[in-house]
Amino acid sequence: MLIRGYFSKLDVLRPLRVSRNRFIKSPDEQGRYLELARRNLGGVGAVLVLLDADDDCPAQLAPSLVQGLSKSGLDCFVVLAKCEFETWFLAAADCLGLGGLPADLEEIRGAKEEVKRRLGKYSETVDQAKLAGKLVKNCDPGVLRGRSASFDKLWRELEKIARLADA
Repeated sequence: MLIRGYFSKLDVLRPLRVSRNRFIKSPDEQGRYLELARRNLGGVGAVLVLLDADDDCPAQLAPSLVQGLSKSGLDCFVVLAKCEFETWFLAAADCLGLGGLPADLEEIRGAKEEVKRRLGKYSETVDQAKLAGKLVKNCDPGVLRGRSASFDKLWRELEKIARLADA
């Protein structure tokens, strides 16, 4: 929802959901998912790997993942949401009706729990797509990029993918 909303010209296929830790720690798991992606893409297109950074440093983990994934022959891009995907919802708290912006936004561990506290309930599988849609509709991506370095990284990687699609 997030990518389709902001980059509507990209043909976004159904995402492949994978356990973050299994993907990071297992080259075999990475290879299995890249092969699935290759089949789904028909060998044409780019792969975006979007994971929660959790306690890892995105600037250290992402390049090592890209290096391993590049052996696949696919155009692979890696973005790690610091610390969790839900951190981006907190970066847009004022646009999403979630109250004020938290201090030290990208240092929050437990962003899912904070979103749940602010909403009264939150289920990643049920509510994430709804909030992402609302984020696209109500939030200026330029503001979000200024508030969240990891959202800015997502945006820059999506711009690269869009340029590849245009080529």
